[in-house]
Amino acid sequence: MKKLLSLLMCYVFLQTETFALRGGPGSSGNTRLQGSYSAILVQTSPLYDVLTGAQVGTEPGNGLGLVTLSVPANGPATGNLLIFDSQTGHTFLGKANGLSNPQTGVLTCLVAGTEFQIKTTSAVSGTTGATTLTNPETISGNMTASKSKTRHQTYSEIVGTASLTVSGIRFVSVVQGQTINYVGNGVPATYDLVGYLADTSGAVAATFDLSSSN
Repeated sequence: MKKLLSLLMCYVFLQTETFALRGGPGSSGNTRLQGSYSAILVQTSPLYDVLTGAQVGTEPGNGLGLVTLSVPANGPATGNLLIFDSQTGHTFLGKANGLSNPQTGVLTCLVAGTEFQIKTTSAVSGTTGATTLTNPETISGNMTASKSKTRHQTYSEIVGTASLTVSGIRFVSVVQGQTINYVGNGVPATYDLVGYLADTSGAVAATFDLSSSN
């Protein structure tokens, strides 16, 4: 009887430790995102030459991005995106739209943005204008995020990855004395995402403002 009791106690302790790690019976061990999040994107892939598509060195490119996400308890997540692309040297403003997987706790987003048009204010007239881009470049791709599972943390941190590609890059070449204008696509760039819970209410964040007064 003592042996059986000892065996049952070991089983109870084992179950308790398992629940502590995985979240209890019927739990996938993952917590869905809910609230307002702010995150930074840091490029992890090497830099590629925008003209030839050839890899430039082995170090990661210097692409950076910011993203804000509003994730309600039910329904799609929405957000704003600001990306500096290292291949083109251009800045992109865009949106993120995604859905959260209730089983894995992973939020998957589609993101898209347009090349930023610089706004300036004339020192003479005081009027504000914008650089007009006839065919602006675009950036698009996918992004995933989930709550960090780092031990002894409170699940306020989120981690993830993104893969983004610039399209509509404008090129000019000279062939037999003739100037040729054409457009092409960049090489996909990958990013690591790290962010934090900013507000548990899931309030919609304001868009990024890059207006200039120069």
